[in-house]
Amino acid sequence: MLYQLSYSRSFRLVGAAGLEPATSWSQTTRASKLRHAPPSVFYRKYARRSTQGMSPCASNLSTQTAFMPTESHKFDIVMVGDVNVDIVFAGLRRLPALGIEELAADLDFRGGGSVSNCACAAAALGLRVAMQGVVGNDPFGDYMVQHLARRGVDVGGIRRLNDVKTGATVALSLPRDRALATYLGSIAALKPEHLDSNLLSRARHFHLGSYFLLHGLRGSFVRVFSEAKQAGLTTSLDLGWDPDQKWNGELKQLLASVDVLLPNEEEAANITGLSSPEEAALALAEKCRVAAVKRGEKGSLACSAGEIVRQPAFAVEVADTTALGDCFNAGFLLAWLEERPLDQCLRYGNASAAIAAARLGDARYASRDEVEALLLES
Repeated sequence: MLYQLSYSRSFRLVGAAGLEPATSWSQTTRASKLRHAPPSVFYRKYARRSTQGMSPCASNLSTQTAFMPTESHKFDIVMVGDVNVDIVFAGLRRLPALGIEELAADLDFRGGGSVSNCACAAAALGLRVAMQGVVGNDPFGDYMVQHLARRGVDVGGIRRLNDVKTGATVALSLPRDRALATYLGSIAALKPEHLDSNLLSRARHFHLGSYFLLHGLRGSFVRVFSEAKQAGLTTSLDLGWDPDQKWNGELKQLLASVDVLLPNEEEAANITGLSSPEEAALALAEKCRVAAVKRGEKGSLACSAGEIVRQPAFAVEVADTTALGDCFNAGFLLAWLEERPLDQCLRYGNASAAIAAARLGDARYASRDEVEALLLES
């Protein structure tokens, strides 16, 4: 059966503050083509692409360094953010009301965290990724370090702390939606002194996610991004949901150091106060180089230099609604680092998320060949 995947209005429980809307993503693609997608025979080599003759939106994508790896660049991306476990109750018919017990069809324990998921997705696509974050010195922390390492992510930048517990999220998954309850723990404990600035000289791009949950970096975001820019890296930011509903912090100053902003539709609306995703993207792109907005079943759009491009969603039989936005980010950044036009960046992001939607667990992380096979078929 084909579904239109949408979990755009789920809920997150942070501490004891109660339920509030969580971040969202929905995406669709042909499931019959995805579960065992054949490898693409067209493997595109990493190469710098000329922007001559491209649209203003495409020519604005020129990065500071070519995608071709060099000896000085051990990593393509350094990622900073949340490292936590996910406990997923799948196959629920409805969300449980207070005092009522509902039965789940399946239970899964897996690696989680928006940035951790993005790191795994990027590594599966062939990017060389280093992760920076903190976990507790506990079994959940052990699991996350091993999980990331198994997925090909460099974990040398993950710090172990004795005085905090590793963060965790419980996900209640329904066919078209999900609800989340999160214990921040180590997510909020990440501080500037935990970051290894030496990694910046060994990478090409810097990505930070779950901005509003990283309490320990508040007051330091501008400096962290400025250091990355000064080291010659391009930068990207995925905000996530703001539990405090303030939607500000250091954003006004920070966006000047952001090359690619990756909000979803609700986040873009809350940041700008504009209900139209096109207007929100235009407003955000005045502050940063590229604003790419994830619109769920409506696809995605991006704006740069005053020009908007759009890409529709694919069609999918939904198997899992976890980490789709994170997989979009990885696909988008893969194409962006290769200096592809914005419409292709969106297609790579959409395809990566679509494949994730059709698969369960860690199998959701698509390879580059699988993404390009889907793009060729569409």
